[in-house]
Amino acid sequence: MKYYKIVLLKSSAPYLTYYSRQLLKAGSVVSVPLKTTVKEAVVITDVEKPEFETAEITSVSDKYYTNTQMEIAKFVSEYYFSSFGEAISLFLPYCRSGCPLPDNNLQKELSSMHDKNVGERTPRPTLTTPQQKAYTQLLKKDKVLLFGVTGSGKTEIFITLMAKMLEEGKTSIFLMPEISLTPQMEKRLKVYFGDTVAMWHSKLTKKKKESILEGIHSGEVRIVAGARSALFVPLENLGLIVVDEEHDDSYKAMTRPRYHARDAAVLMGKKLRAKVVLASATPSMTSYYKYDIVKLEKPYVVAKKKYKFITGDSISSPILNALYHNYKAKEQSLLFLPTRGNFKYLYCESCGKTLL
Repeated sequence: MKYYKIVLLKSSAPYLTYYSRQLLKAGSVVSVPLKTTVKEAVVITDVEKPEFETAEITSVSDKYYTNTQMEIAKFVSEYYFSSFGEAISLFLPYCRSGCPLPDNNLQKELSSMHDKNVGERTPRPTLTTPQQKAYTQLLKKDKVLLFGVTGSGKTEIFITLMAKMLEEGKTSIFLMPEISLTPQMEKRLKVYFGDTVAMWHSKLTKKKKESILEGIHSGEVRIVAGARSALFVPLENLGLIVVDEEHDDSYKAMTRPRYHARDAAVLMGKKLRAKVVLASATPSMTSYYKYDIVKLEKPYVVAKKKYKFITGDSISSPILNALYHNYKAKEQSLLFLPTRGNFKYLYCESCGKTLL
Protein backbone atom coordinates (compact mmCIF):
# COMPACT_ATOMS: atom_id res chain seq x y z
CA MET A 1 0.00 0.00 0.00
CA LYS A 2 1.04 3.57 -0.73
CA TYR A 3 0.27 6.59 1.43
CA TYR A 4 -0.53 10.02 0.08
CA LYS A 5 -0.97 13.55 1.33
CA ILE A 6 -4.12 15.00 -0.23
CA VAL A 7 -6.11 18.24 -0.18
CA LEU A 8 -9.88 18.49 -0.43
CA LEU A 9 -11.03 20.57 -3.39
CA LYS A 10 -12.94 23.80 -2.69
CA SER A 11 -12.13 23.44 0.98
CA SER A 12 -10.09 25.25 3.60
CA ALA A 13 -9.35 21.96 5.37
CA PRO A 14 -5.69 21.11 6.13
CA TYR A 15 -3.67 18.38 4.41
CA LEU A 16 -4.95 14.86 5.06
CA THR A 17 -3.36 11.42 4.67
CA TYR A 18 -4.98 8.43 2.92
CA TYR A 19 -3.70 5.19 1.45
CA SER A 20 -4.25 3.57 -1.92
CA ARG A 21 -3.43 0.21 -3.49
CA GLN A 22 -2.61 2.06 -6.71
CA LEU A 23 0.49 4.05 -7.60
CA LEU A 24 -0.68 7.67 -7.91
CA LYS A 25 0.99 10.79 -9.26
CA ALA A 26 0.87 14.27 -7.79
CA GLY A 27 -2.06 16.18 -9.26
CA SER A 28 -4.34 13.15 -9.61
CA VAL A 29 -7.98 13.89 -8.72
CA VAL A 30 -9.41 11.27 -6.35
CA SER A 31 -12.43 10.63 -4.14
CA VAL A 32 -11.92 10.08 -0.42
CA PRO A 33 -14.25 9.23 2.47
CA LEU A 34 -14.73 11.93 5.07
CA LYS A 35 -17.02 11.08 7.97
CA THR A 36 -20.29 10.07 6.27
CA THR A 37 -19.60 11.64 2.88
CA VAL A 38 -17.24 11.21 -0.08
CA LYS A 39 -15.22 14.26 -1.12
CA GLU A 40 -13.22 15.11 -4.23
CA ALA A 41 -9.55 15.76 -3.56
CA VAL A 42 -6.19 16.16 -5.26
CA VAL A 43 -3.03 14.18 -4.51
CA ILE A 44 -0.15 16.38 -3.35
CA THR A 45 2.66 13.88 -2.77
CA ASP A 46 3.38 10.39 -1.47
CA VAL A 47 4.45 10.05 2.17
CA GLU A 48 5.79 7.46 4.56
CA LYS A 49 3.31 5.27 6.43
CA PRO A 50 2.00 7.39 9.31
CA GLU A 51 1.71 6.21 12.90
CA PHE A 52 -2.04 6.82 12.93
CA GLU A 53 -4.71 4.79 11.13
CA THR A 54 -5.69 6.00 7.67
CA ALA A 55 -8.69 5.46 5.36
CA GLU A 56 -8.44 4.22 1.79
CA ILE A 57 -8.88 6.44 -1.26
CA THR A 58 -12.28 5.48 -2.66
CA SER A 59 -11.62 5.97 -6.38
CA VAL A 60 -9.23 7.58 -8.84
CA SER A 61 -10.69 9.67 -11.68
CA ASP A 62 -9.20 10.33 -15.10
CA LYS A 63 -8.79 14.00 -14.18
CA TYR A 64 -5.54 15.57 -13.06
CA TYR A 65 -3.82 18.90 -12.53
CA THR A 66 -0.51 19.65 -14.24
CA ASN A 67 2.65 20.61 -12.38
CA THR A 68 2.27 24.19 -13.65
CA GLN A 69 -1.28 24.42 -12.31
CA MET A 70 -0.10 23.10 -8.96
CA GLU A 71 2.77 25.61 -8.82
CA ILE A 72 0.52 28.57 -9.63
CA ALA A 73 -2.09 27.38 -7.12
CA LYS A 74 0.62 27.17 -4.45
CA PHE A 75 1.63 30.76 -5.15
CA VAL A 76 -2.00 31.96 -5.15
CA SER A 77 -2.70 30.23 -1.83
CA GLU A 78 0.35 31.77 -0.18
CA TYR A 79 0.12 35.25 -1.71
CA TYR A 80 -3.64 35.69 -1.26
CA PHE A 81 -3.89 33.88 2.11
CA SER A 82 -6.16 30.99 1.10
CA SER A 83 -5.92 27.23 1.37
CA PHE A 84 -4.35 25.17 -1.40
CA GLY A 85 -7.67 23.39 -1.87
CA GLU A 86 -9.39 26.70 -2.63
CA ALA A 87 -6.61 27.86 -4.94
CA ILE A 88 -6.30 24.70 -7.04
CA SER A 89 -10.09 24.66 -7.46
CA LEU A 90 -9.81 27.80 -9.56
CA PHE A 91 -8.34 25.62 -12.31
CA LEU A 92 -10.21 23.16 -14.48
CA PRO A 93 -8.32 19.84 -14.55
CA TYR A 94 -7.15 17.97 -17.61
CA CYS A 95 -8.26 14.38 -18.21
CA ARG A 96 -6.45 11.24 -19.26
CA SER A 97 -8.90 8.91 -21.01
CA GLY A 98 -10.31 10.25 -24.23
CA CYS A 99 -8.39 13.52 -23.89
CA PRO A 100 -4.93 14.69 -24.95
CA LEU A 101 -2.18 14.22 -22.37
CA PRO A 102 -0.08 17.22 -21.31
CA ASP A 103 3.01 15.63 -22.88
CA ASN A 104 2.71 17.68 -26.06
CA ASN A 105 0.41 15.19 -27.82
CA LEU A 106 -1.93 18.01 -28.79
CA GLN A 107 0.99 20.23 -29.69
CA LYS A 108 2.25 17.56 -32.10
CA GLU A 109 -1.22 17.20 -33.59
CA LEU A 110 -1.62 20.94 -34.04
CA SER A 111 1.87 21.21 -35.52
CA SER A 112 0.95 18.45 -37.97
CA MET A 113 -2.21 20.32 -38.91
CA HIS A 114 -0.16 23.48 -39.36
CA ASP A 115 2.33 21.70 -41.63
CA LYS A 116 -0.51 20.41 -43.82
CA ASN A 117 -1.90 23.91 -44.22
CA VAL A 118 1.32 25.72 -45.13
CA GLY A 119 0.41 28.87 -47.08
CA GLU A 120 -3.09 29.13 -45.59
CA ARG A 121 -3.48 32.20 -43.40
CA THR A 122 -6.12 32.72 -40.74
CA PRO A 123 -8.35 35.68 -41.72
CA ARG A 124 -7.12 38.92 -40.16
CA PRO A 125 -8.42 42.48 -39.92
CA THR A 126 -6.71 45.15 -41.98
CA LEU A 127 -4.56 47.26 -39.69
CA THR A 128 -3.87 50.95 -40.06
CA THR A 129 -0.28 52.17 -40.02
CA PRO A 130 -0.35 53.01 -36.26
CA GLN A 131 -1.98 49.64 -35.51
CA GLN A 132 0.59 47.77 -37.58
CA LYS A 133 3.40 49.61 -35.81
CA ALA A 134 1.95 48.70 -32.41
CA TYR A 135 1.43 45.08 -33.50
CA THR A 136 5.07 44.81 -34.62
CA GLN A 137 6.24 46.21 -31.29
CA LEU A 138 4.04 43.77 -29.35
CA LEU A 139 5.60 40.82 -31.18
CA LYS A 140 8.99 41.74 -29.74
CA LYS A 141 7.89 41.62 -26.10
CA ASP A 142 6.72 38.75 -23.89
CA LYS A 143 5.01 41.00 -21.34
CA VAL A 144 3.68 44.41 -22.35
CA LEU A 145 1.04 47.08 -21.72
CA LEU A 146 -0.88 48.31 -24.77
CA PHE A 147 -1.80 51.88 -23.84
CA GLY A 148 -4.35 52.93 -26.43
CA VAL A 149 -6.95 55.69 -26.35
CA THR A 150 -10.62 54.70 -26.57
CA GLY A 151 -11.54 53.74 -30.13
CA SER A 152 -7.93 53.29 -31.28
CA GLY A 153 -8.56 49.76 -32.54
CA LYS A 154 -6.93 47.63 -29.85
CA THR A 155 -9.31 44.72 -30.53
CA GLU A 156 -8.13 44.44 -34.15
CA ILE A 157 -4.57 44.06 -32.84
CA PHE A 158 -5.68 41.35 -30.40
CA ILE A 159 -7.38 39.46 -33.22
CA THR A 160 -4.25 39.70 -35.36
CA LEU A 161 -2.15 38.31 -32.51
CA MET A 162 -4.60 35.42 -31.99
CA ALA A 163 -4.49 34.63 -35.71
CA LYS A 164 -0.70 34.45 -35.54
CA MET A 165 -0.93 32.07 -32.59
CA LEU A 166 -3.28 29.78 -34.53
CA GLU A 167 -0.88 29.72 -37.47
CA GLU A 168 1.90 28.68 -35.06
CA GLY A 169 -0.25 25.89 -33.59
CA LYS A 170 -0.77 27.73 -30.30
CA THR A 171 -3.86 28.64 -28.28
CA SER A 172 -5.01 31.96 -26.77
CA ILE A 173 -6.98 33.31 -23.80
CA PHE A 174 -8.76 36.67 -24.06
CA LEU A 175 -9.95 38.14 -20.77
CA MET A 176 -12.65 40.82 -20.47
CA PRO A 177 -13.76 42.46 -17.22
CA GLU A 178 -17.52 42.08 -17.60
CA ILE A 179 -19.76 39.18 -18.65
CA SER A 180 -22.01 41.72 -20.39
CA LEU A 181 -19.23 42.36 -22.92
CA THR A 182 -19.00 38.75 -24.08
CA PRO A 183 -21.95 38.64 -26.57
CA GLN A 184 -20.68 41.52 -28.71
CA MET A 185 -17.10 40.28 -28.52
CA GLU A 186 -18.21 36.77 -29.45
CA LYS A 187 -19.73 38.11 -32.68
CA ARG A 188 -16.49 39.89 -33.60
CA LEU A 189 -14.29 36.89 -32.85
CA LYS A 190 -16.57 34.42 -34.64
CA VAL A 191 -16.17 36.43 -37.87
CA TYR A 192 -12.47 35.56 -37.93
CA PHE A 193 -12.21 32.30 -35.98
CA GLY A 194 -15.58 30.57 -36.25
CA ASP A 195 -16.01 27.55 -33.97
CA THR A 196 -12.38 27.61 -32.84
CA VAL A 197 -13.39 30.31 -30.33
CA ALA A 198 -15.54 29.73 -27.23
CA MET A 199 -16.86 32.15 -24.61
CA TRP A 200 -16.38 31.16 -20.96
CA HIS A 201 -17.92 32.72 -17.84
CA SER A 202 -19.69 31.80 -14.63
CA LYS A 203 -23.22 32.16 -16.07
CA LEU A 204 -22.81 29.28 -18.51
CA THR A 205 -24.87 26.15 -17.86
CA LYS A 206 -23.12 22.96 -16.81
CA LYS A 207 -24.02 21.35 -20.13
CA LYS A 208 -22.54 24.26 -22.11
CA LYS A 209 -19.34 24.17 -20.06
CA GLU A 210 -19.00 20.43 -20.67
CA SER A 211 -19.48 21.00 -24.39
CA ILE A 212 -16.74 23.67 -24.44
CA LEU A 213 -14.38 21.44 -22.45
CA GLU A 214 -14.94 18.64 -24.95
CA GLY A 215 -13.98 21.08 -27.69
CA ILE A 216 -10.86 22.12 -25.77
CA HIS A 217 -9.78 18.51 -25.16
CA SER A 218 -10.38 17.54 -28.81
CA GLY A 219 -8.42 20.55 -30.05
CA GLU A 220 -11.38 22.12 -31.86
CA VAL A 221 -11.55 25.07 -29.44
CA ARG A 222 -8.25 26.95 -29.49
CA ILE A 223 -9.30 30.43 -28.34
CA VAL A 224 -11.20 30.99 -25.08
CA ALA A 225 -12.59 34.45 -24.30
CA GLY A 226 -14.50 35.58 -21.26
CA ALA A 227 -14.42 36.88 -17.71
CA ARG A 228 -11.63 36.13 -15.21
CA SER A 229 -12.57 32.43 -14.81
CA ALA A 230 -11.60 31.90 -18.48
CA LEU A 231 -7.98 32.19 -17.37
CA PHE A 232 -8.12 28.73 -15.77
CA VAL A 233 -9.44 26.58 -18.64
CA PRO A 234 -7.22 23.58 -19.58
CA LEU A 235 -5.85 24.81 -22.91
CA GLU A 236 -2.76 23.10 -24.30
CA ASN A 237 0.23 24.90 -25.80
CA LEU A 238 -0.89 28.34 -24.63
CA GLY A 239 0.84 31.10 -26.58
CA LEU A 240 -1.06 34.29 -25.72
CA ILE A 241 -3.01 35.83 -22.84
CA VAL A 242 -4.76 39.17 -23.45
CA VAL A 243 -6.17 41.10 -20.47
CA ASP A 244 -8.39 43.85 -21.89
CA GLU A 245 -9.31 46.83 -19.69
CA GLU A 246 -6.62 45.63 -17.29
CA HIS A 247 -7.36 48.46 -14.85
CA ASP A 248 -10.91 47.23 -14.14
CA ASP A 249 -11.78 46.23 -10.57
CA SER A 250 -13.80 43.26 -11.84
CA TYR A 251 -10.56 41.32 -12.26
CA LYS A 252 -10.25 41.22 -8.47
CA ALA A 253 -12.12 38.24 -6.98
CA MET A 254 -14.31 39.06 -4.00
CA THR A 255 -14.35 35.52 -2.58
CA ARG A 256 -11.50 33.28 -1.42
CA PRO A 257 -9.00 33.10 -2.89
CA ARG A 258 -9.13 36.84 -3.52
CA TYR A 259 -6.77 36.75 -6.47
CA HIS A 260 -6.33 39.39 -9.16
CA ALA A 261 -6.76 37.88 -12.63
CA ARG A 262 -4.40 40.40 -14.22
CA ASP A 263 -1.53 39.44 -11.92
CA ALA A 264 -2.38 35.74 -12.18
CA ALA A 265 -2.25 36.08 -15.98
CA VAL A 266 1.24 37.58 -15.80
CA LEU A 267 2.40 34.74 -13.55
CA MET A 268 0.83 32.12 -15.80
CA GLY A 269 2.45 33.65 -18.86
CA LYS A 270 5.84 33.45 -17.17
CA LYS A 271 5.35 29.81 -16.15
CA LEU A 272 4.05 28.73 -19.58
CA ARG A 273 6.29 31.03 -21.63
CA ALA A 274 3.24 32.65 -23.19
CA LYS A 275 3.00 36.25 -24.37
CA VAL A 276 0.93 38.47 -22.05
CA VAL A 277 -0.67 41.67 -23.38
CA LEU A 278 -2.36 44.00 -20.91
CA ALA A 279 -4.49 46.71 -22.52
CA SER A 280 -6.32 49.83 -21.42
CA ALA A 281 -7.11 53.42 -22.33
CA THR A 282 -6.65 54.28 -18.64
CA PRO A 283 -4.07 51.80 -17.33
CA SER A 284 -3.49 51.17 -13.66
CA MET A 285 -0.48 52.90 -12.12
CA THR A 286 0.94 49.51 -11.21
CA SER A 287 0.99 48.28 -14.80
CA TYR A 288 2.14 51.64 -16.15
CA TYR A 289 5.14 51.54 -13.82
CA LYS A 290 6.03 47.82 -14.06
CA TYR A 291 5.70 46.92 -17.74
CA ASP A 292 7.00 48.05 -21.12
CA ILE A 293 4.47 50.24 -22.94
CA VAL A 294 3.27 50.28 -26.53
CA LYS A 295 1.12 53.32 -27.31
CA LEU A 296 -1.80 54.00 -29.65
CA GLU A 297 -2.29 57.72 -29.31
CA LYS A 298 -5.01 58.40 -31.89
CA PRO A 299 -8.49 56.88 -32.34
CA TYR A 300 -9.19 54.65 -35.35
CA VAL A 301 -11.64 57.24 -36.69
CA VAL A 302 -10.86 60.87 -35.92
CA ALA A 303 -14.14 62.77 -35.64
CA LYS A 304 -14.61 66.52 -35.41
CA LYS A 305 -15.77 67.70 -32.01
CA LYS A 306 -17.98 70.73 -31.48
CA TYR A 307 -19.12 71.93 -28.09
CA LYS A 308 -22.29 73.96 -27.61
CA PHE A 309 -23.45 74.93 -24.13
CA ILE A 310 -27.21 75.25 -23.58
CA THR A 311 -28.76 76.74 -20.48
CA GLY A 312 -31.30 74.78 -18.45
CA ASP A 313 -31.44 71.38 -16.78
CA SER A 314 -33.90 69.53 -19.03
CA ILE A 315 -34.19 68.22 -22.59
CA SER A 316 -34.95 71.51 -24.33
CA SER A 317 -36.00 72.38 -27.89
CA PRO A 318 -32.42 73.05 -29.09
CA ILE A 319 -31.42 69.56 -27.94
CA LEU A 320 -34.45 67.96 -29.60
CA ASN A 321 -33.77 69.87 -32.83
CA ALA A 322 -30.13 68.79 -32.86
CA LEU A 323 -31.14 65.15 -32.31
CA TYR A 324 -33.74 65.41 -35.09
CA HIS A 325 -31.32 66.90 -37.64
CA ASN A 326 -28.72 64.27 -36.80
CA TYR A 327 -31.34 61.57 -37.23
CA LYS A 328 -32.44 62.93 -40.62
CA ALA A 329 -28.81 63.02 -41.70
CA LYS A 330 -28.59 59.30 -40.73
CA GLU A 331 -25.93 60.04 -38.14
CA GLN A 332 -25.70 58.79 -34.56
CA SER A 333 -26.27 60.70 -31.35
CA LEU A 334 -25.50 59.94 -27.73
CA LEU A 335 -27.69 61.39 -25.01
CA PHE A 336 -26.20 61.18 -21.51
CA LEU A 337 -28.43 61.31 -18.43
CA PRO A 338 -26.09 62.02 -15.49
CA THR A 339 -28.89 61.88 -12.92
CA ARG A 340 -29.67 58.22 -13.67
CA GLY A 341 -27.65 57.08 -10.67
CA ASN A 342 -29.76 59.12 -8.27
CA PHE A 343 -33.16 59.05 -9.95
CA LYS A 344 -34.43 55.67 -11.13
CA TYR A 345 -37.02 57.09 -13.53
CA LEU A 346 -37.87 60.20 -15.53
CA TYR A 347 -41.25 61.90 -15.40
CA CYS A 348 -43.11 64.53 -17.40
CA GLU A 349 -43.64 67.73 -15.42
CA SER A 350 -46.88 68.44 -17.35
CA CYS A 351 -48.79 65.14 -17.19
CA GLY A 352 -46.80 63.22 -14.59
CA LYS A 353 -46.13 60.21 -16.87
CA THR A 354 -43.08 58.24 -15.76
CA LEU A 355 -40.48 56.51 -17.91
CA LEU A 356 -38.39 53.76 -16.33
